[in-house]
Amino acid sequence: MQILYQTCYGLTTALCISLGLFVLWKNPRSGINVTWALMSFAVGIWAFFLVQHLFETDDARSLLWARVAMYAAVWIPVFFGHFCLRLVERSLRRNLIVTAGYVFAMLMACVSLSPWFVASVTAKGGFPHYVEPGPLFHLFTAQFVGLVVYGHWSLVRHMAEQTAERQRQIKYVMLATVIGFLGGGTSFLLAYDIPFRPDPSLLLPVYPVIITYAIIRHQLMDIRIVIRRGLIYSILAALITAVYLVLVLLSERMLQGVVGYRSIVASVVTAFAIAIGFVPARNLIQRWVDIAFFGGSQEMLAEQNERLRSELIQAERTKAVAALAAGLAHEIKNPLTAIKTFTEYLPSRHQDGEFVAKFERIVLQELQKIQTIVANLLTFAKPQPLKQEPVRLAEVVRETADLLGADCVKRHVTLSVQIDPTVQVKGDRTQLKQVVLNLCLNSLEAMADQGGQLQITAAKNCRNVHLAVEDSGCGIPRDRLTQVLEPFFTTKETGTGLGLSVVQSIIKQHDGTIAIASQPGHGTRVEIRLPMMVDQPEVSGQLPREAK
Repeated sequence: MQILYQTCYGLTTALCISLGLFVLWKNPRSGINVTWALMSFAVGIWAFFLVQHLFETDDARSLLWARVAMYAAVWIPVFFGHFCLRLVERSLRRNLIVTAGYVFAMLMACVSLSPWFVASVTAKGGFPHYVEPGPLFHLFTAQFVGLVVYGHWSLVRHMAEQTAERQRQIKYVMLATVIGFLGGGTSFLLAYDIPFRPDPSLLLPVYPVIITYAIIRHQLMDIRIVIRRGLIYSILAALITAVYLVLVLLSERMLQGVVGYRSIVASVVTAFAIAIGFVPARNLIQRWVDIAFFGGSQEMLAEQNERLRSELIQAERTKAVAALAAGLAHEIKNPLTAIKTFTEYLPSRHQDGEFVAKFERIVLQELQKIQTIVANLLTFAKPQPLKQEPVRLAEVVRETADLLGADCVKRHVTLSVQIDPTVQVKGDRTQLKQVVLNLCLNSLEAMADQGGQLQITAAKNCRNVHLAVEDSGCGIPRDRLTQVLEPFFTTKETGTGLGLSVVQSIIKQHDGTIAIASQPGHGTRVEIRLPMMVDQPEVSGQLPREAK
C-alpha cells in the first residue's frame, strides 16, 4: 500500500507542478493563469510532503513534513476561490469572502510550522504517522470547506451568463476539482480520529489529467495547443505496448506460480493469448482518442469538413447575391420601364399595325432580358453539386460582368474585359462564376466611391490558363498579404473574411493555384492558374469588352 500511495501522490506532484509551469509559461500576464498555476504548485507541494510525512520512520522529520504540507495546504482553497472568480469574470476587490480568505491564509501560513497548527504526529489508520490537530487546525478546516464550496457555488451561479465554450470549460473544471477536493478532503477524517483511510485521495492524479484535457480540447484559460495526430498515436502505441508487456510478464509469473511449470512454451502461449485481444483493444482506444481529442474519427472529420466546405461556399454565394441585389433591381427596372411605356400607349394605338408589331418585338426582348437575369441569379444562388464540364471563361466573365454592370456605374468604375474567346477549362461553371464574382466584388469594395479601373484578363500559357482580376483600389499592406486567404481574416468592419478563402477552396478543387500581389495605394492583382482543356483548337486573338 505504501508503494501505491507514493506512486499516486508522486504522480500528482509531477502533474500539478508541470501543469502549473505550463499554464504560467503560456501566459504569465493573465490573472486566471497565475492563480491556477499558484493553486497547482500548492497542491503539488502538499501532495509531495504529505506522503513523505505518512511513511517517514523518524518522528521529528515526519512532524516537519506534516507542517510543511499544511503550509502549502492553507493556500489551496483561497487560490481556488480566486481562480473561480476570474473564470466567471468577477473582481476580487468586490468579493469580501475571497479577500478574507487571503488574509486568513497569510495568518495561517505564519503559524503553520508551530504546534498551534499541527500539534504532533501519531500512528493512525495503519500509517506510521498521522497529523494530530492543533487549536488553529480547526479554523483551517472550516476555511478549506467554506472556500471550496463557495468557489463551486460561484461557478454554478454565474455559468448561465457565460458563452457556450466557457460553460463547457467550467463543467470540466468542476468535474476535476470535485474529484480532487473530495479525494484530498478525506485526509481530514483520520486527523479527527474518524476511522476512514484517505484511500480516495489516490484519485488525485485524475484531477490534473481532466484539466489538461480541458486545455487541449476546449482551450481552458484561452490556451490553444496544436496537437499532431501522429504524436498522440505514437504515445498511445507506446502505452498499449507497455501495458501489453506487463500483462505478459504478470500472467507468466502467475501461471508459473500456480502450475509450477517453467518453459518457453508457457511464455509463448501466454503471449499469444494476450495478443489476441491486443489489436481490438488498440483499435477501441484509438477510436476513443479520435473522438476525445479530435472530435471524431478520420472518416467522420473528412465528412464534416466536406459538409462545412459546402456550407461555407453557399453562405458566401448568398452574400454575393445580396451584394448584387441593388444592381439587379436596376437591371430589371429598365426593361420594365420600356414595357410600361408601351403598355400605356397600347389602348390608344392598338389599331396601329406598325405600333403593335414594334410593341410585340420590344416587349418580348425586354421580357427575355428579365428572364435571363432572373435565371442567371437563380442558377448562381441555388446550391448544386460539383459538375465538371468544359467551360469557356469568356462566357463566365461576360455573365458576371452583366451582373456587375449597374454596380460599376454606381461606383464610377470602368470595367474592362480582355479574354480569348476560345479559352476553355474543365470545371464547374457556377463555382467559377462565383470565383470571378467574389474577386470583382472585393475590387469594387476596395475602390469604394472613389472610382477606378477594374480589369479582367485571361491568357494561355503552355497547358494552363492564367485568369487575372486587377483593380486600382486601396491595396493590401504587405504584412497582411499572407493572411488574406485565411478563413475569417478581414480588414472590413462588416466583412466575414470568407470571400477569398472560398475562392481558394474552389480553385484547389479545380487543381489550380491562386496568387495575390498588391501595393498599398496602387491596387491589387489576383492571378489564378487553371489547367487548360487540351483538346481545344489554338485560336489567337482577344475579345475586348468595356463597360462604364
